Amino acid sequence: MKANNKKYFNTLNDYFVRYLFTDKGSEVILLDFINSIMINAKMKTFRSVEILTPFNLKKNKNLKETIVDVKCI
Repeated sequence: MKANNKKYFNTLNDYFVRYLFTDKGSEVILLDFINSIMINAKMKTFRSVEILTPFNLKKNKNLKETIVDVKCI
């Protein structure tokens, strides 16, 4: 009998989520995800989404730079 060679990964893993929702061409997937949450919350949905760079550069020397998993408008 052959051993099962299937590999499983955690779909909630930060790297998986970041790749799934921020890769160029993933706008439709991200929009569907956001809209499904909005529909569940009985809120208005969006018609489009634009994926932005996840880096938030500091505006002055006293602030810190931050990086988010997903940033869009």
